[in-house]
Amino acid sequence: MTIPAKFFLLTLMAVGLSACSSTQDDAYMGSRDDIIVKNRNMPEAVKEKAIEDAEKMAREEANRAVQQAAANDPVTTLDEVADEMAQPSLEPMETTQMASAPGTETATMQQESPASVAPAAPANLSGDLPPNARPGECYAKVLIPAVTENRTERVQISEERKVLARIVPAKYDVQTERVLVKEARQYWKQGHGPVEKVDATTGQIMCLVEEPAVYKTIEKRVLVEPERPEYKMIPAQFENITRSYVVTPERMEWRRILCETNVTPSIIIRIQQALQAKGYSVGAIDGRLGAKTMNAMTKFQAANGLAKHGITYETLEYLGVPLAGAGA
Repeated sequence: MTIPAKFFLLTLMAVGLSACSSTQDDAYMGSRDDIIVKNRNMPEAVKEKAIEDAEKMAREEANRAVQQAAANDPVTTLDEVADEMAQPSLEPMETTQMASAPGTETATMQQESPASVAPAAPANLSGDLPPNARPGECYAKVLIPAVTENRTERVQISEERKVLARIVPAKYDVQTERVLVKEARQYWKQGHGPVEKVDATTGQIMCLVEEPAVYKTIEKRVLVEPERPEYKMIPAQFENITRSYVVTPERMEWRRILCETNVTPSIIIRIQQALQAKGYSVGAIDGRLGAKTMNAMTKFQAANGLAKHGITYETLEYLGVPLAGAGA
């Protein structure tokens, strides 16, 4: 029952007690019916006001009763008070076997004998124990290797690029050119003739001479095509790369293993012989789980992708050492 419902029951009880009370002091106004009978000839507004005052007083008395109960017994809650006062206990009745007449049986009320009750499974207190285990079986949390997958991808390792291949030399042409060294000229030159100047009365001979131009032929190299770089294109380079991707990550799981409860020297000898036959040195085959035997076991498990850190029944199956009940 909810708190509002219980509080409502307490209020109704308080109202009922108020209505049935025989107190005749001035503050008591009577129940709703008493007020209606007593004030039958009064106006309606006055009657309703009297009824409201009576109901208000009843609610205040109910609240005081609840507060008084809480003060007297702080441990008792409102829920408990309402349950005790409003309804009887709803606890189921205990089933007991009744006496029967001789020759009669009460099959429906007969209890099972202790011998027919199966032993209870151990409680999983930690919340992390092997499921569905049976007596005599040993389990251990072993590391399950990750499952990987190799994928080959074509990856570009370099882009297409232009590189300098060579320098093409410049081209020249040899040309011949006639160059003026000395220009042609005319000048007067003293001449000689039949009559030479002897004295002042004799005339002087002057001749106008023309001297031709002087030329020189030279060769020169003329640039026909300048030197230039020559490039070549190197295509993009690709390469096939194999990458390993994790399909299932490694995890810890409960696996059935060999332990001191279910292992014998003869089983260990069979395990040592199987490891030795597969090329894993175990040292002396003595029926003891020594360091060399466990080291060989770990190497065998790693090479075959098996769970490590324990001699699991799966490992025994791979070794070819089956045990009775290994598939269970």
